[in-house]
Amino acid sequence: MMKDLVMEVTKEVTNEMPENASAAEIIDAIIVRLSAMKGFKDIDEGKFTTQEDLLEEIKQWA
Repeated sequence: MMKDLVMEVTKEVTNEMPENASAAEIIDAIIVRLSAMKGFKDIDEGKFTTQEDLLEEIKQWA
């Protein structure tokens, strides 16, 4: 399943990039897209920390 997702994202990204894009630029764009997708999935699943919770946690460090 992950392989299919990576292949799909790779195809989408390469189609969107300019013809003179470097390999590094394409790889960076793929990584950003996959990272964003993971983040959206985590949010949908409730796997996140709110800003308020994070600020409360930071206060406990001192």
